[in-house]
Amino acid sequence: MILTPSSSHRNDIGWRDKLESYIEAKIGIKSIYKEYLYNYPLLTNMGMDSGTEGDEGEKLKVLIADASTFMCIMLTAALEKLNYEVIGTSKDGNDAIEKYMEQKPDIVLVDPALKEKDGIEVTRIITTDNPATVVLVLLAGTDSDPDIIVESVRAGARGYIKLPVTEAEIKARLESALKLE
Repeated sequence: MILTPSSSHRNDIGWRDKLESYIEAKIGIKSIYKEYLYNYPLLTNMGMDSGTEGDEGEKLKVLIADASTFMCIMLTAALEKLNYEVIGTSKDGNDAIEKYMEQKPDIVLVDPALKEKDGIEVTRIITTDNPATVVLVLLAGTDSDPDIIVESVRAGARGYIKLPVTEAEIKARLESALKLE
């Protein structure tokens, strides 16, 4: 269960407290995210629907590989709102590759700072297995080093998403990457 504001409560601050409490109780994330939750643009930009579907009318499948449980939750909420199907999340590179090989998602969002295998190596393995898979690298503010972007593109990534991000930015980045197919 992901708590998001209903259309009648989007301006109500109480839903943010409920979300924070839910995350702390169910997933174990401490309140260090409180300020981030209150200022995170993704949750204040609800209501978009891109209707993104594959060739046969099915939702495009997405795997999220990020070491942060919080980012996985936030990205999952945004992607589902944009009509993508999130088939799983991974905390490390080996798990991401295993889940990719089992489920063959259409899109993979990868954190370059994954443990075990880093995101660039994960990108290289996935795009070698299937060059049609759309891989986008997730860049936190401190990871915005141009060298990481260049290495990621050389490994097969079709672009990057700089975090924090809004649904509109996610939609635009994914649509742009999908046009490259």
